[in-house]
Amino acid sequence: MDFTEFILIDEGKRITMLSISAGTAKPYVLRHKNREDIYIRVGSFSRLATREQMVRLFGSGGLLNIEDLPVSGTSMKKILQIQPVPSAPPERYF
Repeated sequence: MDFTEFILIDEGKRITMLSISAGTAKPYVLRHKNREDIYIRVGSFSRLATREQMVRLFGSGGLLNIEDLPVSGTSMKKILQIQPVPSAPPERYF
């Protein structure tokens, strides 16, 4: 739940504290000067997300599944050459 709180401190100064709940449309993208950048929060700072962090963010937002990503350096020919590993016979419990 989002809320705003105003805190009075010395000499009549006021601090505004905002609490904003996490949204569901992750990751959040900053659009500026024809660019789209994704930032992550680290303590009190924001910095550009790495590629690995972006993959996790897209996954947490339900926009990307790791199983759907292409595997670099492979082809359908290589994939079709892979032989399945034979499964062990089922164990029987008495």
